[in-house]
Order: sequence, then C-alpha cells, then structure tokens
Amino acid sequence: MVQELIPKEKLKTPSFTNFLFYSSLILIIILGACYFGMRIKTSSIKSQIEETKVNVAKIKIEGDKETERQVLGYQKKINDFSELFKEHKVVSYFLELLRDSTHLKVSFSTLTLNTETAQVILGGETESFKTLGEQILYLKGSEFIKGLGLSNLALGKEGDVKFNISLSLDPEIFKNE
Repeated sequence: MVQELIPKEKLKTPSFTNFLFYSSLILIIILGACYFGMRIKTSSIKSQIEETKVNVAKIKIEGDKETERQVLGYQKKINDFSELFKEHKVVSYFLELLRDSTHLKVSFSTLTLNTETAQVILGGETESFKTLGEQILYLKGSEFIKGLGLSNLALGKEGDVKFNISLSLDPEIFKNE
C-alpha cells in the first residue's frame, strides 16, 4: 500500500453549495413539521365534525316540530308552484314570431289565441292583395307555423283588403324553457 508522503490540500466545498444544502435541510424540516401539523389539525377537525353530527342528531331527535312542519309546508308550496310553472304556456315567443313575420303594410286588428290547441285567428287589413300574398308567404316561412288558412276576404270602401288568417302552430312555441 502506497501512502502519499505529500499531504494534499483538503478540498473545500463552496459556501454557496453549503448554503443550498442547509437551506434545503431546513426547508425539508419545515415541510415535515407542516405536514404533521396539518395531519394533527385534520384529525382535530374530523373529531369536531363527528361531535357536531352527534349534536345535530340530538337536536333533530329533540327537534322543533313546528319548524319542521313549516319547512314541509314551504316545500309543498314550492313543488306546487313548480308544477304550475312547468305547465305555464309562454305566449311571448308567439308574439315575437308574429312581430318578426308581419309585413310592414299589414295591420292586425284582432287576435284569437288558443294555447291548448295551438290555433290562432288573426283579423287584419292591408292595402292590396299583393301585400296580403307577401304576408302569407312571410307566415309560411316560419318553422313554427304548421298550417295556414285565409277566410273572410273582403274589399273595403277605400280599396283596402280585409281578411282573417287562421294559423295552426307547433305547440313547442308555447313551451316554458
């Protein structure tokens, strides 16, 4: 075995490396402490939750029957209202359709609407048969109008055309969505 006679200078680790090592070590210790602290806190909170559940169960057993009765009454009212609202027919969609598909020179003076059968009778007048034809084409172009009928066609004193239009609508237009 050869032993070196000339002693070599001991290598020094750079101070920056030492700083990083000790900082990492301290950080690992802090993270470990935080981890165990959180575990202890979590178990404490879980035990508090269990105690609260037991207390709630006691209160529910002893409970305020009047409050429970009121809550059940409100729940019944909400369910009744929900049923009514579900069956409610929305006419505004039809009125928007009528507004959007009415010719500028046509005026409707009467409207009879039956939401149960999805039938509409419109009474109106316009200045010419041509305008009436254009109005009919506007209405036929709508996806919600399934059928169209023209009745009571009459020529007014001043040359205007009076008419009734019967519409069969798609019931989907009245859905409450």
